[in-house]
Amino acid sequence: MPSLEVVPVGVVRSPHRDPAAVPGGGAPAEIHVLPEYAAALDGIEASTHVFVLAFLEGVRRDLLAVSGRGAAAGPSRGVFATRCAARPNPIALTVARLRARDGLVLRVDDLDLADGTVVLDLKPYVPGQDTVLSARRARTVRIARLEPADALGYLELDLAHHLGDAARTPPARAALAAILVASRRLAVEPRDEGLRVAVNRADASLDALMGLTGATFASGRVEIDAAPGPLAFRFEHAGRTLRLVETPRLGEALADLAGRAGEAFDVRPA
Repeated sequence: MPSLEVVPVGVVRSPHRDPAAVPGGGAPAEIHVLPEYAAALDGIEASTHVFVLAFLEGVRRDLLAVSGRGAAAGPSRGVFATRCAARPNPIALTVARLRARDGLVLRVDDLDLADGTVVLDLKPYVPGQDTVLSARRARTVRIARLEPADALGYLELDLAHHLGDAARTPPARAALAAILVASRRLAVEPRDEGLRVAVNRADASLDALMGLTGATFASGRVEIDAAPGPLAFRFEHAGRTLRLVETPRLGEALADLAGRAGEAFDVRPA
């Protein structure tokens, strides 16, 4: 095969110098584009999100199979089946939220690259073309088995990607709390295709429920329960039903989901 040549187009500037210190969901950072590529940035502000391709220096290139560590521990998989940094060509692909452009500097959120990382390319993220809502993949990390704080980290990222700024609203956070409680009580993964869900609201709680479980009306896995009264969720899996009804402590619990999600709801007969 012929040799290939790529050139840097910019560099990441981040408060996180150690790749291991970068939060799993990324963090605010800047991408400094080299002056010779200024013209290539024209029009980039039309996109709220961009693909960032980068080169990961200092990682192993001889590994073909890896197994996760810590919460992500699991059976060995080929690196092409993982997002592991170690791979024959350590090229990172990530999506970052573009907050602003200041000349050659792009201010972004949710970037999971460390300070000094070489950027190889930038591409616009195109909704509809790049979003495949029907995609499925078995998680190597089992949400139902994680401690609440760890599970919350994964689910909050899913929710933010699905709802954007609306992910921070109380109805969306209430759905997140319900998922945390239900996944542990039923010992089921949120995206298990055997899980059916319902809520008695048609607001951000419904949107969040669908985004976190992958359930759709077309699949028959989600429905709106017309029952009046306080906010209530229903989860059904493998012949078991769990109904969660909001308590007066819901607002306080939403401020500390890692420690108090269970206080947000009473368990009622279905």
